[in-house]
Amino acid sequence: NLTGENQVVRLAEYISDNKVPISSAYSIARAAVRVGKENKLDPLLILAVVEKESTFRVNAASPSRRHHGLMQVDTRIHREKIREAGGFKTAQQQIQVGVAVLLEYVEETGSLRAAMRKYSGGDRMYFADVERRRKKLQRLLATRELMNS
Repeated sequence: NLTGENQVVRLAEYISDNKVPISSAYSIARAAVRVGKENKLDPLLILAVVEKESTFRVNAASPSRRHHGLMQVDTRIHREKIREAGGFKTAQQQIQVGVAVLLEYVEETGSLRAAMRKYSGGDRMYFADVERRRKKLQRLLATRELMNS
């Protein structure tokens, strides 16, 4: 159950291990859990996408400067989603927009795998890489749970 504060703490610790300030790490972990719950999407999957896209950097920008934030959203194409989220400055807003884009692609393509391929711009290995990262996060939570019991 990823709603517990202890799970958020563990995820934030992992995120902060990537040279992210602990306050930002908590914001990212909480946002992934909250947005995941609201959209019935695994928060670990969201965090795996965030890790792959930005290494948990809120201010990340692609070399082309078209894709921004934690989930590397094309901010020119997805202006309406950004408006609906109330902006694109916070971890919550960035994850909300990125998940909205991903879910739109799931609806369009009919599967999470195909949606992720579209999200990545056609990368055939994207889903496998995200899934590998998600499983790593799952193992991390399970391991830390064993260590703390």
